[in-house]
Parts: sequence; structure tokens; C-alpha cells
Amino acid sequence: MDFLRTISRSYEPQIRNILLRFMAPSMTTTERDAITNPQNAQIIYNETTNKLQVRASGSWVDLH
Repeated sequence: MDFLRTISRSYEPQIRNILLRFMAPSMTTTERDAITNPQNAQIIYNETTNKLQVRASGSWVDLH
């Protein structure tokens, strides 16, 4: 486990940089609802509600 912590610490700047640059796909509620076979853990920015949303247990959930 200590080995994993060491690896995590050594890559922390790169991981932080990747996370800061992440941009979810942006779409309206209508466009989101037109996605065929959306997968759990899929993330979008909903332009209609101005909320970040994730697919969980078959439903879209707002992230607050």
C-alpha cells in the first residue's frame, strides 16, 4: 500500500493538471435525452439547467 501512495504522490502534479483540464461535453436536456444507451458514470454539462450531471443507476443526477 505504501508503494501505491508513493506512486500517487509522484504523479500528483500530472493528475491535478489532467483534472483541471477536464471539460464535460455540453448539451441541452433535449440533446441529453436523445443519447442512445447512456452508460452509468457518463458525465455531461446540462446547458438547460446549468448543472453538471452524471448518469447513475439509470438516471441523470445533478452534481451540486
